Amino acid sequence: MSVRSQLNEFAAWSVRKSFTAYDSVTGGVPVDLLGGDFLTNPYPYYDRLRADKMRRSHVVNGWWLVDFEGVQHVLRNSDIYSADPSQFDGFAKKRQQRAVKQAKLLNLHDESSDSQNMLSSHPPDHSRLRRLVTRGFTTELLTDLAPFVEATAQRCVERADGNIFEVVGQLAEPLPALVIAEMLGVPAEDQEQFRVWSAAQIANSGFTAKPGAELAAMQASYDLAQYFRKLINDRPAGNNNDDLLSRLLAAERDDVLDENEVIATAVLILIAGHETTTRLIGNALYVLLQHPEQLADLRQAPDELLDNTIEECLRYESPVQTTARTVVSDHSFNGYDLKRGQTILTFVGAANRDPQVNADPNQFDIHRESIKQISFGYGIHLCVGAALARLETKIALRTLLDRFPTMALVNDNPDWSMDPIFRGHNSLPLRV
Repeated sequence: MSVRSQLNEFAAWSVRKSFTAYDSVTGGVPVDLLGGDFLTNPYPYYDRLRADKMRRSHVVNGWWLVDFEGVQHVLRNSDIYSADPSQFDGFAKKRQQRAVKQAKLLNLHDESSDSQNMLSSHPPDHSRLRRLVTRGFTTELLTDLAPFVEATAQRCVERADGNIFEVVGQLAEPLPALVIAEMLGVPAEDQEQFRVWSAAQIANSGFTAKPGAELAAMQASYDLAQYFRKLINDRPAGNNNDDLLSRLLAAERDDVLDENEVIATAVLILIAGHETTTRLIGNALYVLLQHPEQLADLRQAPDELLDNTIEECLRYESPVQTTARTVVSDHSFNGYDLKRGQTILTFVGAANRDPQVNADPNQFDIHRESIKQISFGYGIHLCVGAALARLETKIALRTLLDRFPTMALVNDNPDWSMDPIFRGHNSLPLRV
């Protein structure tokens, strides 16, 4: 057996070993994080867990948190709860160390992967990186980008073959990747390759990737970093383009970033800007098709209802269900003693359906007023691309409504991604 095959098998085994045991939580409510019932529909489990604000979890060596106020508190206080669990002994650190060893063994390790990124860093590094990246997501730049998003969405739906259209593979997955590539200034002839690299990353997202997906994603990350390195070095001196990569390179010339940070940030933008939007588009359409009377309302008044519809879809079927933080120092919270290095799983999907902040939370209602949701995060790690994700989803839904006067699910039991972190569909075929 080749080294690559052995590493494939070990990676799959280590993930299953770490996450398939039943959790022992306070109150005697057993929940299998990777159980099919939980992953297909986690919301009844969330409701059962609301009896206590905190639940002790031995599988993750820490706590589960499901209420809106508590999740906001943890995400807001980055000085108390670290977004970089690799600094502490635990599964995340071991998984990262194993991935680095594998990459080096297979000559797939790029120096940029050792650089700080916005997801795991804290001030002052986080502030510096976020300030620079935010310049590429201004309202003016997104307005200028909208025609490209519309044209790309149109090309995607034109791929419909006969009366079947597969939303995820033909629209929700390629659209965000191609848009991010355009924002970064990637030449048009290379943008399709970007979609392939990004798809490999999505296939390895979360904790339940298929055997082989981790190494395929590792190869894609390496190829992507090498591509950016060549793209940077081949750019002519004095380049005055206004794309996001050019803005990052300008920061490098001002000694605010180094080349590895530029590459790491560009790779992160592609991956982070793809995953959530892909799942949001698919989830939004699925929920609307499950509520035909509200889909009819949306068709009647898309200009008035689309923005609110997207917020309700984010609340009702969040593409990010769970995010983790690590306790920085011993302290008490909600009457429990938290220890340094313990993990807190904040269940965003549960928080969005907290009856204390959203009335009748298990009811989907595109007319709902004062929607409260934290699907894009909260605090200093609030998703910098949230406005772009909303724009892409709005255009994608509008394009589908205009292109297909009638739509119906081919299968009432679609192919849900079996992952406790990212909720969405592997495929979503429509009869159009």
